[in-house]
This record gives sequence, C-alpha cells and structure tokens, in this order.
Amino acid sequence: MLYDVLTALGVKFTADIAECIYIGVSTDTGCFKFSNTTAHSHAVAAACLTAGIDGGEINRVLFETKSRPRFEMERIVFDTMEFHENGAIAVAVLWRRDIDHAGADMDDLDSIASLTRQIEGVQIGITLTEKPDGTVRVSVRTTKEMDAAAICKKVGGGGHVRAAGASFTCRMAEAKAAMLKAAEEQFHAAK
Repeated sequence: MLYDVLTALGVKFTADIAECIYIGVSTDTGCFKFSNTTAHSHAVAAACLTAGIDGGEINRVLFETKSRPRFEMERIVFDTMEFHENGAIAVAVLWRRDIDHAGADMDDLDSIASLTRQIEGVQIGITLTEKPDGTVRVSVRTTKEMDAAAICKKVGGGGHVRAAGASFTCRMAEAKAAMLKAAEEQFHAAK
C-alpha cells in the first residue's frame, strides 16, 4: 500500500526507500511464500530491485541469519517434538527453563511455531510455550487442509485459518492434552 501511495504521489523511488518497501513486502509475505503473496507483491519487489537494492542479501539477513539463542530454541523444538495421527499432527514444547537457559527473548521466539509445520506430512503444527508465570501460550500452524482458527476456537482462542493461538492458565500437561484433543477432532472432521 505504501508503494502505491508513494507512486501515486510521484515520489522518486530511491534505493533507501526501495529497501524499506522491500523489507515490508518480503516480511509480510514470508519471503514470498505465504498465501497473501500476489502478483502485485512481486511487481512491488521488482520495482525495488530495479531501484538498486540487493534483494538476495536482504532476504539472507531476514530469513537465514539466526541468533544463537534462536538456534537453540529451534533445536529444542525439534528435540521435544512428538507426532500423532501418523505424523499429521506435530506437537512441540518450549519450557521456560530452556528459554531462560538459552537467553532467548521474544525476537528469538518469533515465528518458531512454523517449524512444526515444515516437516513433510504434518498438517497441524502445535507449539506450546511456558510463560514466566507457568501458564501456557499455544501457537497453531496448519496446511491448507486444516483450519488453525477452528482448532484454537475449541479451547477459547482464535486467529486466522493457517495461524492461530490460545492461552491457558493451567499447566503444560493439561494445555497439551487439550490442544491435542482439539487438533485430533479437527483432523478427523476434515477427512
């Protein structure tokens, strides 16, 4: 939208402006892989590249470079991951002690929930994160066959069709059981 406004105003599209616009488009579209990516997204990116930015380097920094705490959190997600329904549902747990031990902050935990969905065959990915007060935040990511918002709605949460969440005031075991039950119900209902 900002690109469209600047273009309509006749603003000269410098490399500095183009870099800012490109970062916005690239992050909003998940490096052009999310379902919100359109032909217009690519046209805006092309205009930014034409203005002289290095899209490859920007994407490397944004999507491939990780802090050590982030890398540690990813390892923990994979170490704790369990599979259900013949691998269609993946559940991972991030305990507060591990988050604190790694020195991870909110930036390090951003988008960590998408890791569960990256495994072949997984249609529903659930990441449960223990908050400092012992309660649990849940993030659900799904493929096009499943509805993340419908899963989270069953436990009082909400969100979008591919990305949703919920919060629990109970402990991890109860939250995990409730989320697994909701995910299994959605999985069987969609078959």
